Amino acid sequence: MDDKVDTLRITSRGYELASHGTLPVAAYLRYLEHLRWRTISRSEKIPLRLFWTMGVVRAQVIEIRQHVAFDVELELSMWVSRVGRTSIELSHDITRVEDGALVAQSTATIVTLDDERRPAPVKDGAREFVVDRPRVTAERLESEPPSGAWRRSIDLRPSDQDLQQHVNQARYADFVEDARLFCARDGGYGSGNWDAAPRRFVIAYESEARVGDSVEAVSWPAPGRERAADFVLRKENGQIATRARLELV
Repeated sequence: MDDKVDTLRITSRGYELASHGTLPVAAYLRYLEHLRWRTISRSEKIPLRLFWTMGVVRAQVIEIRQHVAFDVELELSMWVSRVGRTSIELSHDITRVEDGALVAQSTATIVTLDDERRPAPVKDGAREFVVDRPRVTAERLESEPPSGAWRRSIDLRPSDQDLQQHVNQARYADFVEDARLFCARDGGYGSGNWDAAPRRFVIAYESEARVGDSVEAVSWPAPGRERAADFVLRKENGQIATRARLELV
């Protein structure tokens, strides 16, 4: 199945590291987004450009198995793991080139859109590129903030937007990480160490946010889970932009 798996090597850089000394979630998401853009535009192994006009990320999950510092060569791989009526799931492995160790696994759900940015059926032929191999899947995020949950406003800057003129998917991971640290410092999670590096991150993008939108981050301890926090980013009109869950080592 290697003829249906695209790969790219990339080296981590010191300025990408978070305060805990390793790559943050957002850095991994940016690496994988770069691979997806590269694959969609020119790959012959996974010619996704033949099956949609455009697409947006609807949800993502990443599990970090080993934490990476700077100047580490990584190999990113990507394959089509599922094709739905109006969506395609792209799964990824991230391995350390030096010893082949699995660093992280991720899956992104891409909703296919037409020229008017409405969900559109995936074109015929995409299922021929599905590869059956181990992958991670995201749970559905549905919990609502409890009364008294910690809250903080977020200012959306022009630099947060991407080519599609909405807040870039990886910036939401930065927002969640920032909210986690602010909430921990304010005692919003109660006792315990909430400053550790993440081991699992799940996010669902429910509506677009743009510069000028007033957005509030809300966070609380995830019910029934240890060392995990839930998040909602809600726009001023009450519409949820994203839901997320972050689990710590």
